[in-house]
Amino acid sequence: MIARLTFLLVCVAVANGNPAAGRPWHWRSPKPLVTPFGPVKSSRIVGGKEATPHAWPHQVALFIDDMYFCGGSLISDEWVLTAAHCMDGATFAEVVLGAHNIRIFESSQVTLVSKDFIVHEHWNEFALINDIAVIKLPVKVNINGNMK
Repeated sequence: MIARLTFLLVCVAVANGNPAAGRPWHWRSPKPLVTPFGPVKSSRIVGGKEATPHAWPHQVALFIDDMYFCGGSLISDEWVLTAAHCMDGATFAEVVLGAHNIRIFESSQVTLVSKDFIVHEHWNEFALINDIAVIKLPVKVNINGNMK
């Protein structure tokens, strides 16, 4: 009985020790990050600070095939620039524009599903060259203070 209780307490401690515990999140599994030096051990930013809301209106969140998360930049009213390693093998991207915090709904957010995307024809995942792609939005977005 004591062993079971100890095991249960350890499980609760581990679950509560996770800084993301209790926060809803959008994607199911992280896509491994790639660098010239091998996989990144952590995707967390260390020593950073939260940006001023809407200070980076061109920044978009990308949820690839409802599984992976990447970022991108709005480069026109219907195109998003991102990395080829984000879109390689994907079927679609859910694009969230005008968000400051993607974990909560904000009235400034617009969510669209990609119409099409183009991965650089010479993208090489082993040499890490030409790691660029563009995503076409299904409609032109209204460029404003939250989306530029």
